[in-house]
Amino acid sequence: MPIVHKMQVVIAGCGPSGLFAATACAKAGLSTLIIAPTPRKRWEQRLCTWEDEWPDSYRQCLGRRWLRPRIVLADGTSRRLDRTYAQIDNDRLQDALWANFQDSGGIVLDAQAQECCHDELGTSLATTAGNVRTKILIDATGSAQALLPDSRPATQFQTAVGAVVSRTDGSPVDPVATFMDFRPADSAYEDDDLPSFLYTLPLDTHRLFIEETVLTSYDPKPHETLSQRLKKRIAASGFRVLPNEPGEHCVIAMDADIPTDSRVIGFGVAGGMVHPASGFSVARSAAASERLAKALCDAQDLSADTAVARAGLAIWDEDQKRRWALFGFGRDILSKLDTRQTQRFFEAFFQLDDDDIADWLSDRMNSRRLAGCMLSVFRRASNDIRTILVLSALRQPAVLMRGLMSYSPVRKNSTQHREAA
Repeated sequence: MPIVHKMQVVIAGCGPSGLFAATACAKAGLSTLIIAPTPRKRWEQRLCTWEDEWPDSYRQCLGRRWLRPRIVLADGTSRRLDRTYAQIDNDRLQDALWANFQDSGGIVLDAQAQECCHDELGTSLATTAGNVRTKILIDATGSAQALLPDSRPATQFQTAVGAVVSRTDGSPVDPVATFMDFRPADSAYEDDDLPSFLYTLPLDTHRLFIEETVLTSYDPKPHETLSQRLKKRIAASGFRVLPNEPGEHCVIAMDADIPTDSRVIGFGVAGGMVHPASGFSVARSAAASERLAKALCDAQDLSADTAVARAGLAIWDEDQKRRWALFGFGRDILSKLDTRQTQRFFEAFFQLDDDDIADWLSDRMNSRRLAGCMLSVFRRASNDIRTILVLSALRQPAVLMRGLMSYSPVRKNSTQHREAA
């Protein structure tokens, strides 16, 4: 097939992360192309963020905000997090990013990316609309990781089922958002091996979004179990489901690898950028897109190999890799805990200071401080949780040590790695 475009940057995928990356590259002056089979498709999932993590340039794209959301432990003890939680206005953000992208000269190709071939000067990408030639290829196709070679399928997932409800008696709903409520939906689940928690967002005086969530597990499809628990919560709380309101049914891959040895740059979920402790990724993708664009601009006169390596270092500095390894160690443990163990773990976690909790759930804590906070949780934990943590460290010492020591994976082509350094 003929070459239909020759670009500096091509991005496959136009979810939030792909569109942030494409817009940043286009605004930086790089000729940029987005490829997606339905590029203008509206984002349906409910996207939320902590307001203090959100980029100022897109502040107008935040919708509802909730001050000091609540945490409720299994024994009913509660505390408020001293932050503002916000829902992203999907339509407003999508429209703003598209406008900035196209105003900066960005091009859209309605097509399916198929396969790519690399050489010294760049990459040839076959699509259903013709071949595309580019120096830099970015995979932002989510958990599919469609263009990343030898990508490992995800094994751990965050799963959630939600609905919009109102009180059957017409009374107002609680105006305080609940970030996590660890009280079980029913006493029958207290000894269950699939721990879940309640998450609620008051939408207005009489409407409440209510969701049953598994933070992380090895089971990607516990939707029937979560639906049953959600129905029990709704009935027990005197709510009714509003039939004309969209529900929620989502699965987030939590353990995608950080791409380190590919000529394709993984970005967003495809690039392992989902926070291993929370499942959030949009705000991190927004911040990383600026670093990505700057690195690629600075490397315009360098080889494609070197530009990719520089971009990788801009997205993932060494401390970022170390703390992601530490977070991953904790995620692996949580994926194996039953309901009671999970409740006891979070009893210890939520004894941390407000600043430590906020930075742990964000992307602002360096690896040394994170290790210190993990030790603090260990000290506060019950004896059974301490035993589990110690045994996990003994079973996978390499994972833990990767976070505690220098972590610098070597690219397959050692010459390219030295050139990038």
